[in-house]
Amino acid sequence: MGAHAWALYAVFGLVLGGLTRNSGKAGDISAPVISATKGVINRAWQLQLSFSIKLIAILAIFFGVVGTIANSTLLLRKGLELELGVESALFSGFIIICLIALLYTISAKLGLKKGIQTLSKFNVFLAFALIAWLLIFVPIEPIIDIAIGGTWGYIQLITTGTWQFESVLNDPAWATGWTYNYYFWWLAWGPFVGVFLAKISQGRPVWQYILGVVFVPTFVTIIWFSVFSGSAIAWDQTHNAGILEAIKADYTQGLFVFFEQLGWQGGLLIWSSLLLLLIFVATSADSAVLVIRQLSGASEAQTWSLYAWSFALGLCAFVLLVQNNEPLNRSVAIIGALPFLIIFILQLIGFIKEFIREFNH
Repeated sequence: MGAHAWALYAVFGLVLGGLTRNSGKAGDISAPVISATKGVINRAWQLQLSFSIKLIAILAIFFGVVGTIANSTLLLRKGLELELGVESALFSGFIIICLIALLYTISAKLGLKKGIQTLSKFNVFLAFALIAWLLIFVPIEPIIDIAIGGTWGYIQLITTGTWQFESVLNDPAWATGWTYNYYFWWLAWGPFVGVFLAKISQGRPVWQYILGVVFVPTFVTIIWFSVFSGSAIAWDQTHNAGILEAIKADYTQGLFVFFEQLGWQGGLLIWSSLLLLLIFVATSADSAVLVIRQLSGASEAQTWSLYAWSFALGLCAFVLLVQNNEPLNRSVAIIGALPFLIIFILQLIGFIKEFIREFNH
């Protein structure tokens, strides 16, 4: 998740935030499209279009988050199986999803500042604590090498093969099974991430917005993956720990095999990582619940809608978990995001139209 994902989120937020000032419709996801179709369709059709856009956005958000919860539960379940020897995969998966659902329901109920912001800050502190802790036990040189080499390779990829066409790939099947899957997954997350970015970035210059939304998160992502991948590769080469073989057999085992080599510190790192992932999924879902309620027109006083959407997210995620099929989880997110691609294009047209109008004025 590098500049590609954050740039997509930044565009969503810029499109919504850029129109908020002129349209007076803060966070209205249909406003850019209505602007693009102004003069083409009448007021009655605009209202119908607005309803359809919000419905499609709700479906995109819902299925994108459901796929994320199901995939993350697979990893969390693997950790419990390895650490506690839990044999019932279905039961442990049910417990994990219940914990995630409880967390994001409470967080969404407490609201943006008391719930979501508090949980997110805790996760950020925990993530940096994990990085600092890990750096104590591993050499820094391979991490720096991977950070520099990986960053240079990524810059080349952005300039020569962003869309991963067959002509620039050694293995074209990779793009179909991975790159395009995640493009559409990020698209599914775009509506509710964009709404949040638009709200918290009002009043800031565009250059500050782009710096804070695209470059800073990308830099943090590079550090995160460089530390964990560099330390794992260095440890595997030095101790012949079998980490790479474990990843080839089942990518969910790599983290646990690596941390198990670190003694009692490894055990704490494993449980801290599981907690980090659990809270990360919860902070994604609570934001989604708030935006879905906003798009559906539910007021803050209508707590039944919060509980209904929270339950629906957890139930659908458990249904996917029962299938025990990671590619299926990604496919569900993609199916939900595909219709929103058309809306996204219309949003861009509406934003450009309003931008030119304001510039001329």
